[in-house]
Amino acid sequence: MQEKSDNKSKKITLVQMRQTWFRTADGQVVNLEESTPAEFDAFITQYLEIEDVDRSEWNLITRWRAVNFALKHNVTLELCEPLEQVAEVKNG
Repeated sequence: MQEKSDNKSKKITLVQMRQTWFRTADGQVVNLEESTPAEFDAFITQYLEIEDVDRSEWNLITRWRAVNFALKHNVTLELCEPLEQVAEVKNG
């Protein structure tokens, strides 16, 4: 269940990085904080041209700044719900 988030003009907190999910190219659902640097890089570079960032590292603060930069500039990021919640809804 992948849905586009209406995230225009929103800003997320560092805490929300762990609660915000996206789907990787191979279909895994991971959160913005705990995804690997490669997973996050593949996600964010769909929306932004990245310069002056060590893309092999993608520390939490740099991820947070990139996501909020996208949101500030009205970029609609494709986010989704964690698989556990989707399973609960189907089974509930």
